[in-house]
Amino acid sequence: MTVSSVRTATFICFDGPKGVGKTTLLNAVASALRDGGRRCVTWTEKDLDPYREATRQSLQAFRASPSPAVELAICEQLARGRAWISREVLASAADSSVVLMDRWYPSDAAFRRMVPFEDVLRINAQLGVRRPDVVVAATCPPEVSWDRAHVRTRGLDSLVVTNFDEHAATTGAFDRAAGVHGWLRCDTRRSVEQCAADVLAGLGGFRET
Repeated sequence: MTVSSVRTATFICFDGPKGVGKTTLLNAVASALRDGGRRCVTWTEKDLDPYREATRQSLQAFRASPSPAVELAICEQLARGRAWISREVLASAADSSVVLMDRWYPSDAAFRRMVPFEDVLRINAQLGVRRPDVVVAATCPPEVSWDRAHVRTRGLDSLVVTNFDEHAATTGAFDRAAGVHGWLRCDTRRSVEQCAADVLAGLGGFRET
């Protein structure tokens, strides 16, 4: 499927574990698309989510006392936010534009421990969450992303991951999901220029029309 065959903006999300360079990669791809004459919009899920504060409180509750019920509530809360974004934000994007979203439901494959990812997909589909045209799965060995996260200004910046073992587990879970679902994988150990070039090549017709 190419951009010319759809009536809505092309929707590409960038997901991955903490510290993989996902946001840096997204910005590099956005710059390259704009340089090529494409109309490009960049958004971040957490900045658009109208229920973000409630979600943060649920994440803090899960961190204090993990349980399947609390995590399921988190999944449902996140999906409600994405459904609102799908209706109120994504639906208003120009048909000719490319929307790059910093995180979407594929990130749940990394950060949800007790709710199977297939259940996450079902919940999001039932609530009418927009399905991405392309999922860019940014990933690298957990040792690399762990070190990167701890040298940046905001640090790990996670309400879910508290130690390296948890970080390694999120990386493994995300990598497995990327393989199962055929996401566009990008190993971010290379330069951002190399990574962006690989993503652009993988987008194919989505960047040409």
